[in-house]
Amino acid sequence: TSLTPLMAEGMMLSTGKVFDAKGPNRRANTTYNIGTRGEHGLESIAKGMTFDAAYIEFDFQPEMETVIFNFVFGSEEYTEYVNSQFNDVFAFWISGPGYKGVKNLAVVPQNNAPITVNTINHISNRYNYVDKNPFDRLGNLKKENNLHLYPDLLRNYEYDGFTTLLAAEARVRPGETYHIRIAIADVSDGRYDSAVFLEANSFTSLPLDEIRRAGLIAEDYGQLKR
Repeated sequence: TSLTPLMAEGMMLSTGKVFDAKGPNRRANTTYNIGTRGEHGLESIAKGMTFDAAYIEFDFQPEMETVIFNFVFGSEEYTEYVNSQFNDVFAFWISGPGYKGVKNLAVVPQNNAPITVNTINHISNRYNYVDKNPFDRLGNLKKENNLHLYPDLLRNYEYDGFTTLLAAEARVRPGETYHIRIAIADVSDGRYDSAVFLEANSFTSLPLDEIRRAGLIAEDYGQLKR
């Protein structure tokens, strides 16, 4: 799928039907309750019961001392349910040599908070938020001018808000085997879909930013447990 202007192409994990993500953005409450279970690790992050969890996991062997993967989180919970219990959540866990338990790499750049509806939005960490919500809390089109909204996103995607393009980054040992688990879930109920978009060809062992790469190598391995 494409996600211009945030990324050219990639894959998608959703808490609802992936086809419901297709625009234009006609509704403030697009949802599909799959009725499946949640994910315990995500519940510890979001501080609430989770539903309709979707995940992918795999092993990999890095060629160098770092690993990076670009992603975008989007949700239909924006902006009506920001700072509520409907705190849909996404995590990107890594485990392996050097790590005690697992570490969540899906964090807010400014403060390392986990990625949820309540941590990146039009109020909190708004520089990492892309508004795409033309509706008010009643689901009606806002009267004010919507020229500040991205026309490509309004035309192509149903979700009412996205994060900017973010990066999951970690320090690793070359040639060793690591495990990645990427998961997303609805929180408090199975309504109002959320999704994570993983950028194609962004999973690499060599960040382009050499300063950031040096910083990652200097960091201690994560000690966080899920």
